Amino acid sequence: MSKTAASIQAEKAARRPLALKQDGAELSPATHADFSHAHLRLGIDVGSTTVKLAVIDDNDNLVYANYERHHTDIRATAKELFARARKVIGAAPMRVSITGSGGMLLASWLDLEFVQEVIASKRAVETLIPQTDCAIELGGEDAKIIYFDNGIEQRMNGTCAGGTGA
Repeated sequence: MSKTAASIQAEKAARRPLALKQDGAELSPATHADFSHAHLRLGIDVGSTTVKLAVIDDNDNLVYANYERHHTDIRATAKELFARARKVIGAAPMRVSITGSGGMLLASWLDLEFVQEVIASKRAVETLIPQTDCAIELGGEDAKIIYFDNGIEQRMNGTCAGGTGA
């Protein structure tokens, strides 16, 4: 089946990142976008102090992101972030994954996939910056170090790394 010039142009436009506007911590489309037929993925990171979420399309373009301090009320904060995202994204179906030190509980409440945060970081680095030799992530509860040369080696400390007192 041969592609028409119009279908090729539509495919190229779909691969281009969506222009986003920033309002505080929220990134949303600069102009109205219809996501009803999009293949979206929602990632949620529940850390020791914040809940962060990001929505990407099937071309790995960011289409929405937001975060907020949870003040230990993860459930209410996540619910509020979901409501804000829905106002922008609508009711489009999404594949959802949750990570982070507080993510397992949220994943259990919502019956969603949980991805251990070192594994999530490893996958992100391998996908987005594959030339990386070493990645260091300082969180509120610990520090994670992943070495990518000569296979994968992961290390994690057990004490507060970010000064949050967690």
